[in-house]
Amino acid sequence: MNWIDGRAEPLRALTSLRFFAAIMIVLYHAKSYFRWPWLSEVPEAAVFGVSFFFVLSGFILTHVYSSKPFPGYWRFIGLRIGRLWPVHIFAVAVVGAALLFPDGRLIRHDYLCFDRNDILFNRWVEFGLVVALMQSLSPYMAHIYAWNSVSWSISTEFFFYLAFPWLIVDISRSWHWKLFAS
Repeated sequence: MNWIDGRAEPLRALTSLRFFAAIMIVLYHAKSYFRWPWLSEVPEAAVFGVSFFFVLSGFILTHVYSSKPFPGYWRFIGLRIGRLWPVHIFAVAVVGAALLFPDGRLIRHDYLCFDRNDILFNRWVEFGLVVALMQSLSPYMAHIYAWNSVSWSISTEFFFYLAFPWLIVDISRSWHWKLFAS
């Protein structure tokens, strides 16, 4: 490992691979929405772009934060929220705006949420989970994919961010039991 000014060298080559993971995800989903002939050539393995992205991002975060003083739990979480949440809320607002068109012209409403008019499956409960990025912690698919279905991955990423500071602390001595526990 090369060190520059006491810090880990940036892993630009690996960081750029996250772009290709994102392209894999886009192409995989595009097969469901567009009937372009060339999309039929996209392999089903493109679905693994999400896992590849998560593992690679975790590796890069570990590389960066294991080589410098940790900024503190709440500062780290604040920085991560600042990167994820504003774009997430914008996307939820755009999807929510589609509800203004009751005929489903923009987005099928049955795809937005699974409203069964009970306390657990209510569009506002689902909305609260989505806004708080907690939908992927729910055991119910109706919660996980509500409002902006693809935001389940951002919710999962946020969970990893919440866990990361606990995992990175003293990693050189405690990785054995942390690996076992996970």
